[in-house]
Amino acid sequence: MAMLLDPLLSESISTLTTLVISVVQTTANFKPELELLGLTLQRIKPIIDEIVNMKRKLDRTELECKMFIEEIQEAEKLVAECSKVKRNIIKKFTYSLKLKVLNSKMLSFFQIEVQASQSRDIMHILSVVNDMKLKVDRIFEEQRDTTQRTGSVGNHRGSESTEREKFGWRVPILPSLIVAFGEPLEKLKAAVGDDHPVLVVAAPGGCGKTTLAKMLCHDAEIREKFGENIFFVTVSETPNLMMIVSDLFNPNPSDPRLLFQSKGDAKNKLENFLNEKASDPMLLILDDVWSDSFIEQIFPSNIRGHKILVTSRTAFQKYKTFRFEPLNDEDAKSLFRSSAFTESGSRPSPTINDDLVNQMVPWCKKHPLTLSVVGRSLNGKDELVWKSMLKKLSRGRSVLDLHEDVFIGLERSFESLDEELKQCFLDFGLFPEDQRIPVSVLLNMWVHLYDHDDEGVDTMATIFELSYRNLVDLMTTGFRNDSSARVNYCDQQLVTQHDLLRELAIHLNSKLPLAKRTRLIIKCTRR
Repeated sequence: MAMLLDPLLSESISTLTTLVISVVQTTANFKPELELLGLTLQRIKPIIDEIVNMKRKLDRTELECKMFIEEIQEAEKLVAECSKVKRNIIKKFTYSLKLKVLNSKMLSFFQIEVQASQSRDIMHILSVVNDMKLKVDRIFEEQRDTTQRTGSVGNHRGSESTEREKFGWRVPILPSLIVAFGEPLEKLKAAVGDDHPVLVVAAPGGCGKTTLAKMLCHDAEIREKFGENIFFVTVSETPNLMMIVSDLFNPNPSDPRLLFQSKGDAKNKLENFLNEKASDPMLLILDDVWSDSFIEQIFPSNIRGHKILVTSRTAFQKYKTFRFEPLNDEDAKSLFRSSAFTESGSRPSPTINDDLVNQMVPWCKKHPLTLSVVGRSLNGKDELVWKSMLKKLSRGRSVLDLHEDVFIGLERSFESLDEELKQCFLDFGLFPEDQRIPVSVLLNMWVHLYDHDDEGVDTMATIFELSYRNLVDLMTTGFRNDSSARVNYCDQQLVTQHDLLRELAIHLNSKLPLAKRTRLIIKCTRR
């Protein structure tokens, strides 16, 4: 409020307030009028003081309050004269009216002038903000134009860059430090180059599927092949097709959004978009897909030259699958070190040597997410913290107990199962670590527990489903042709399970209330 800037205004009101209080105490005349005026001044003074202080901080200088200060000085004279009025009835009446007018002026000042000043200041602030926004927009426009001009000269893709800015589904930024994914990336690049239009990167949660997909999008050879036609969209467990397609056509949240009448309308606009792009190769990444039906929705036809890459916890049988190979020992250690130590490789203590690292890594089961989470939790910690963690793990504590992030990442796969599949998965916690489990043993259990048939049809169907979801590994997939020698469909079939998934089954069993636990699991600690 510019009117309230001058500190003389605050001082004048203070002087007037003091004078009014003094006159009230020394004369009985005009007491009601003076008390009302004093109350008004006491109410407005703290507000004026606060505003004057703020105006000083803003370093603004105006003299709009000069006339009001003069009125306050005239009011001081009026109040002083009131103290001299004795028994003159006419003067008493005249000065009483003047005091009432003075009080009205004070109230009018705050009810009209101050509010008008507030409105003016607000409009001024909005004007300044708008000017700043226009300047920032111009800067961004100039930068984008410069980038596009540079791009058109450097790699003849200036027009493509301009076109790409119209759409969303942009590739996320790649983390600055990635280790242990060099070999999988080369294998994935080779798989992308084959004739299959859809490729599914399937692995359990936390194995680095999304990281690998991002690396592929940023790879120089891939960018050379697909140019600006690389699109990346996160699907999630419960996808909304209309929202996902809307994100493609609405890259800027501040722009008016393209609305769809229905899922069919969104699907048609997406198909038209893909057909328009058919002249140039396109790479479309669908990250975190839980159902193959979504792939059919978003990629309904095989458009020549286009490639769709899916990351999923499930291996969809109708599409070609790219499976992660387990990390080797060296890659597991490299990944752990990148999280446990600083980027420069320095350690918080010289006593944290490779021996401690070598002891810690096996407990992470060569699982990328676990290696990263455990490594970060120990980064910068003293040697005793490392030894305490090792002691807890050696005494039977699971990484899932100590690090909730790892547990949550794996639990999502379990929660997506139906009730019988959940129970079958939990049964794997009964078997020893690093063992090949004969499927015939599971058949003997599940015939009684879940009413599976004796021939093993139901049991094998369950194993296949868990295998598709990367929760177990089926070691043999064929059946012997000699039906007379076959005992059942489970005969000669073996299944294994990743150690961390076995720990997940044990952990989930332990979370059940005692009254609902149907399995007795005894942990044997290592020595």
